[in-house]
Amino acid sequence: MYIFSLSLYIGFFAILSKCVSIYLTQRRRLRESERHGCAPPPTVSTCDPLGIMSVISAARANREGRSPRWFMELMDKISPDTLTVRGMVLDTEIIITRDPSLVQFILQTESNKWDIGPQRKEIWSPLLGDAIFTAQGDAWKHSRQLVRPQFSRDRVSDLDLEERHVQALFARHELQSTQDGWTGKVDLAPLFYNLTLDVSTEFLYGKSVHSQEAGNTASPNPIQSTEDTDFRTFGLHLDAGKETLFMKGIAGRWNGFVKGRNFDHHRDEVHRMVDKFVEGCLRKTQDEKSSEPDSEKKPFSLLDELAKVNQDPVQLRHETLQVLNAGRDTTGSLIGWIFYFLARNPNIYSKLRNIILADFGPSVVTGWCTCSIERSHL
Repeated sequence: MYIFSLSLYIGFFAILSKCVSIYLTQRRRLRESERHGCAPPPTVSTCDPLGIMSVISAARANREGRSPRWFMELMDKISPDTLTVRGMVLDTEIIITRDPSLVQFILQTESNKWDIGPQRKEIWSPLLGDAIFTAQGDAWKHSRQLVRPQFSRDRVSDLDLEERHVQALFARHELQSTQDGWTGKVDLAPLFYNLTLDVSTEFLYGKSVHSQEAGNTASPNPIQSTEDTDFRTFGLHLDAGKETLFMKGIAGRWNGFVKGRNFDHHRDEVHRMVDKFVEGCLRKTQDEKSSEPDSEKKPFSLLDELAKVNQDPVQLRHETLQVLNAGRDTTGSLIGWIFYFLARNPNIYSKLRNIILADFGPSVVTGWCTCSIERSHL
């Protein structure tokens, strides 16, 4: 009886302290909002107070590849002019914004006052490791010093590399025209992600995984598997693993209860393929140290440059994987949105095409050049 009463008191005070903590946090945030002249964002209405139905809807939208659109629709239900909303997911309050000025404020203007929080590391690390996009404090500074010098303009503007993979995109059987000169209905999103994955892996590792070749019957030079590994499946394993990370992100502090289907298998395959690149790079680095210097200029790869200052295979895997994740997804999404809007604005597409032909000509560009296009010109 005594133990039961003690447990009851402990539970009561735990709940009370949690309520007090929430109340004080809300008061502090309200004072900060008032100090900056901000009103509380509107709350997303939901039929259940824990937001479980919202989690299910978000998961469904992610599987359908329409997460950004789902969030836009969520705000549009309140008002097309709504830029920021708040809602509850289980016991966690979340704030979602599509306001460019707020994003700039957080990431640039007042970036020193904001941090990624511990949950991103907890969620990302099993698949993507601990590197520049999950590190904090001194660890982040170390990763930044390691990676940032490699992104000079001459290193990220290899047009020959881009051209090879663009031609592989054009060779996809889905993009081959029929007798009437048109293709069938095509889902371009996976093809764009394949393009950016192939470009990113060649930039990072010196070798492309050639995901565009997987299942492409129209490819003139299909890529064969290497040893016991079919690198063309790299993107499939990466996407499957990241779907679990998305669900963990929605679950927030309860992400430990989210167990993705076959997540361990997909994670192990991603790591195994990247480790093969890392092992080959470190072996090559050791061979070069023991041999005569080679005056021949070699293609740039981020992994080769990182290996000159750090030979830890685990950190090399983590740093390159996180850069790959950022470069592949953001660029692939951007290309998709460009096609989406240009297809719906043929007049702007026509003007843009004419500007490009006037400045660059119809032939392949062999060197780096720039063209500044003002929005008013379109």
